[in-house]
Amino acid sequence: MAELSNDEVVHAYVRALTVDDAEALSKLRDPGWILEYPQSGERIRGHANERAIADNYPGGLPDVDPARIVGSEDRWVVSPS
Repeated sequence: MAELSNDEVVHAYVRALTVDDAEALSKLRDPGWILEYPQSGERIRGHANERAIADNYPGGLPDVDPARIVGSEDRWVVSPS
């Protein structure tokens, strides 16, 4: 299987986030992936830890409906919405 381009990776990641596809996200994330929330200082290490939080989030996760992805082949910006 050919390696995905940056564009393909970003779009696959956003699709997986939109439908909450944990398996696809785990394949797209680096094993050393870290999620940081600078406002609260929280740091979540690894896909499994993030999934545990997502699966137990009170009221379920909010819907994600990305309106726009902006970037070039080597730079991407995805807004919180």
